[in-house]
Amino acid sequence: ASVAGGSAWNATRRVTFVPSPGAYLVVYGEDRNGDFYNKGGFWADCDGAPKSKLPQAWESFCSKDAIDTPHLQGEGDGWSPATFHAGRMWNPGTLGTAGMQFCAFRTRPMKEEGYSCDIKVDDYVRKVFYNGMDITTTVAGDLNRWNALRRVSFPPVPGAYVVIYGEDWKGDFYGQGGFWANCDTVPSSDLERSWESYCDDHALGVEYQKGEGWGWTKPTFHLGSHAGDAWAPGTLGDKKKGHCVFRMMPFKAEAKKAAAKPRPAGKARAGDGEEAEDEEEEEEEAKPTSTRPPSTTTEGEKRPEPPKMPKGWRAVWDKHHQDYYFWETSSDKTTWSMDEVQATQRKEEKAEEKRLVQEEKKWDRPCGSKEECLNIVDDYLSTQPRQANLLLRTYGPGSLGGGDCGELCELPEPCPTDPILPGCRYDTYDNAVAAIYLTKRGKLDSARSILDSFTKLLYPTSLDGVPRRARHVGPSGRTLTLLAAAYSDLHGAEAGQYDSHGVYDGAVDTGNNAWAALAFAHYAAAADSPCHASVARDMLSALIAGESACKDALGGVIGRREPYPRNYRSTEHNIDVSALARVLGEDETWRKVHKFVHSMYGRNKAYNRSYSMGTGDEETCDDSQPEGPVPADCTYWNLLADADPDARRMAEALAFALRTPQPKASSGSSSGKKDDEDDPNFQAAQGMWSTDQDLIHHTGHSFHGTRFTTWGNGIQWEVTASAAMAMLHFAKKYGKLQDGGAMVNISHFVDQARDSLRLLLGMYKGVPGSVLGGNREAWVKWTMVQDKWRRDVAFPGGTDTGVAWSYLRYNHVASTAWTGLLLLYQAKEGDALYEDANPLAPPARPVPKSGGGGGRGGGDLTCLPGHAKSQRHAQHKAKKEGEGDAEPQHKGEETSKPTTEAPTAEAEEEAEATPRKPSTAPRSTTTEAPRSAPKGTTSTAEPSEEAEFQLWRDWVQQQQQQQ
Repeated sequence: ASVAGGSAWNATRRVTFVPSPGAYLVVYGEDRNGDFYNKGGFWADCDGAPKSKLPQAWESFCSKDAIDTPHLQGEGDGWSPATFHAGRMWNPGTLGTAGMQFCAFRTRPMKEEGYSCDIKVDDYVRKVFYNGMDITTTVAGDLNRWNALRRVSFPPVPGAYVVIYGEDWKGDFYGQGGFWANCDTVPSSDLERSWESYCDDHALGVEYQKGEGWGWTKPTFHLGSHAGDAWAPGTLGDKKKGHCVFRMMPFKAEAKKAAAKPRPAGKARAGDGEEAEDEEEEEEEAKPTSTRPPSTTTEGEKRPEPPKMPKGWRAVWDKHHQDYYFWETSSDKTTWSMDEVQATQRKEEKAEEKRLVQEEKKWDRPCGSKEECLNIVDDYLSTQPRQANLLLRTYGPGSLGGGDCGELCELPEPCPTDPILPGCRYDTYDNAVAAIYLTKRGKLDSARSILDSFTKLLYPTSLDGVPRRARHVGPSGRTLTLLAAAYSDLHGAEAGQYDSHGVYDGAVDTGNNAWAALAFAHYAAAADSPCHASVARDMLSALIAGESACKDALGGVIGRREPYPRNYRSTEHNIDVSALARVLGEDETWRKVHKFVHSMYGRNKAYNRSYSMGTGDEETCDDSQPEGPVPADCTYWNLLADADPDARRMAEALAFALRTPQPKASSGSSSGKKDDEDDPNFQAAQGMWSTDQDLIHHTGHSFHGTRFTTWGNGIQWEVTASAAMAMLHFAKKYGKLQDGGAMVNISHFVDQARDSLRLLLGMYKGVPGSVLGGNREAWVKWTMVQDKWRRDVAFPGGTDTGVAWSYLRYNHVASTAWTGLLLLYQAKEGDALYEDANPLAPPARPVPKSGGGGGRGGGDLTCLPGHAKSQRHAQHKAKKEGEGDAEPQHKGEETSKPTTEAPTAEAEEEAEATPRKPSTAPRSTTTEAPRSAPKGTTSTAEPSEEAEFQLWRDWVQQQQQQQ
């Protein structure tokens, strides 16, 4: 980058750089007084990182000594959100760390992805294109409501147009309709200057919908066309035109100086000097483009349209000969013959086909050494997109292709989407597993960045809007609100706010929070951090507090709690809590949850050699046993956690899980019983070890692993990695395994799983949730098939869990992180087991005492955000003095700034009594998102039944109409 400006301490310098998606801009500075916070400071105002977002846009790495080269390049560990000094020197403030002389600051002026435009079209949005691709289906918002706000999201592509095609049903885009947009790179204040338009009386073709064609002009601007600030400063659109398309280039292409063009031999040159100069001027008009009509020569003669040229070739108009010659820009080769151009193109196409064949052969190569494989895991996690709270995106970035079955194989980009929820998921569970892997890998700074995000979502700095029943005062003395199932990239989230734009799924599930607490505990042990140990103990205290812990004969804890509580008890969730209690040395809590897990063995009579998914959901601490499948993780995670260390039960459950179902058509001798062994649907649910083929990037290799449940289809790779670890743990602790008297070769299954995961790492540079093709619609269609045991559908819509969702072909954070843990545990047969890599077992180093042993309210709590005590006191005082009601917040308003007015007691009670529902389907449909879905509940009918599916579809349509 080039820098212009003076050397004085208060001089403004201008940094100029070429746009590069995902690249860091790094500024390295020194404060001579040795205090970058109080004496010095850093300020910046960039096109992609304005000063209004200074504390959010920049990270810093500060030191008392000169910064090393990796950090000067924006690399290395230890980067963290820069400390913001509000109001210091320059508006709105400066960045810098107290007591540090040297600081490097980095930002991404052009993100790798995640850019968006908020648009309004009065009346209809007909099509949206970006970079020549139709992205209409990815637009969030109602396309057919005149005043609806729609969000268009796209990755940065320099030189690409975002194109919005709209229609005004009254045929007047200026007087009756209008177009408005507010984009990350082009705000609404630049609407008039930054957009072009093309309008007509009738529907516009695909050429214009893509932003191509000729006749684009500066649009007519209608200042103040719609009342209110929502459409300010005005709209675009031509008078008496019913169809308008608007285009804008969010990222300008890098300007390149045109290269000189040699003229081919074979025709005499027209002369030198002025004639050659004329030719240079003519060339720009001769570019083969459809954005302008045919041009004319200086003699007024009609010039023919330039021929369509292959990539890398240009047609150049020769004024003297009144003809085009052809120029290959990469080699400077020129010719008058189009046949020669086409011959050269065919040769290049054959070379490209040969290259692609060679590339395709590389798909069957697994990752190499242990370190090479782990580096792939590291790279995937380090480059995974993050949202405003800096959590990792659960899926992607981008799909791995859904196959060639048409619309049923088209996967949404850049992530799988919910039918009614915009944006991408950032799951608590996936981030927790990633933090544990990074801790075990020794990347403590990277692990802490995730945990720092969690602490800000756990400990509210204001209690405004936080339901009282969702609060818990932990052993640290701090008020805690547990984590939501998943967060969103639409907005930043705040602690205790479960229905904001920053929350994707507001369900507060026991298992997800237990995993997050495990991440804090393992980090606390590795980093010897009493503060992080305090967080783990605060979370465990909240998970077992009050009515969460059941007092009946089964024991255990409920699966979902405030603000949207449910009554079921999940076996997997209780396994997670048992692991957490064991890691923290809480023996009494371990005994209570162990009691529940122990009681779940054989309780589902259809699978009497395995662990039930959990209990019913009709009443508090429901002890009923619903019908349904059994999940794989209730066996494998049970083993890793030693939640029910009973050798016989563990052996029988593992032997059942390793069976490969062998369904066959009925012989006709069925007794009519539901679980008749002659019923192929019954046979298909006996065991979970499976084999899949990757039909999209076919390598000739089979993949082996476990289903998610006995009712599922296809391999789920997150659980497969944990299954391999669990089998190794079983062999070490219990010895050999038998099934009905026959020996089971555990090593064979471990090798199958590990080899498959290493191959996936080599192929996809991450581990997907599934290798099976198809999209959500394909999965819905597949689940409607009556004979689901006939598993011969090429693209069934990913891996069906059997409990109302599927995993699609996107790289997956949890699957990749679990694979990393497996390779740390044992990378190849014969290696010693590295027990410290087991996330569900106590770490090698003990977890330190909380807060340095200071007890309630004492000790080291420096890793936590500011205390909410003063806000609580202010609220209490306001209520006691009878101050007025808090002003009600309108639907859709942001809650990023806490109000200073206290709500009345009545308003507070009403807010607590009527919380908004989480973003999941009603209980009877069990269509909840991955990991937020309660594994302790099942539907009384399979998800494939037509009535169940129709109920789900009706609910989705109702939610869409409400939105």
